[in-house]
Amino acid sequence: MKRCLISGCVAGLLATAALAQDPPAKPAPAAPQTEKPAASSGEAMDILKKADEATKKLKSVRYVAEWTGSGSQAKAPRVSGTVTLGGEKVEDGISKFRFEVKVEDSTTKEVTEFIAASNGDKYWLVDHKKKTVAEDIDDIALGDFRRLMLGIGMREFVHPQPFGDELNGKSELQGAEKIGNEDCHKIHVVYANNQGEATWWFSKKDFLPRAVERILKPVLGSPGTTLTKLTELTADPAFTTDPFVVIVPEGYKKEGGPEPVKPAAEAPKKPETTPEPKKP
Repeated sequence: MKRCLISGCVAGLLATAALAQDPPAKPAPAAPQTEKPAASSGEAMDILKKADEATKKLKSVRYVAEWTGSGSQAKAPRVSGTVTLGGEKVEDGISKFRFEVKVEDSTTKEVTEFIAASNGDKYWLVDHKKKTVAEDIDDIALGDFRRLMLGIGMREFVHPQPFGDELNGKSELQGAEKIGNEDCHKIHVVYANNQGEATWWFSKKDFLPRAVERILKPVLGSPGTTLTKLTELTADPAFTTDPFVVIVPEGYKKEGGPEPVKPAAEAPKKPETTPEPKKP
């Protein structure tokens, strides 16, 4: 598995009560056909393969994203902003990233702005409200933002097998829809080994993902969904400065991080002596 699917992560916390329904006295009349039936799984697999190949070629990516929840996830905070991902493609985690985001509390509607970044060696979290910059060699510096990254940071962009899980599942093409201004293929996936379901939207132009809806169907509790939508996507953007390093802004207080290295004191030099003449 390339990632912990959101449905798998929270399945133990959610529950669905089965609702019994009496069978109808006679079959209901068939609804008129207004849409083209879903295409075969073969077409969906073809698109997924192209998406997998296109995503593997990326060295870095930048996009504007929005993450929201509905149903049992309706109280989750709304996260939006600009995301930059790069670095070595790894099985677990993201080696280099920069999130410039707004987090809106679903209840109070209070908005907090953050910058979270890592160059693979250090982690930074800039809190614009507190005017602080936390720095550490461990991702503990990111605090609760580590959890929010799972939704808005699409790890497929920096994974060696971006859509391996989707290719191993059961997929179906469900037509086409627009995400922002991008015409996209819409594909529903049921993952193998009961790892949940998702609906993906892939650009018809470059086959890179533009949205994913994770579908939560727990055995107990209430169902729900989470939706990540991407717009303004730039593949392999040109950087004039390193986006994965944070420079402490003027007026901000730095927290954590190593103390400045002090120059080592020079060892005292031995006094120069004149060698004694050799005896005959």
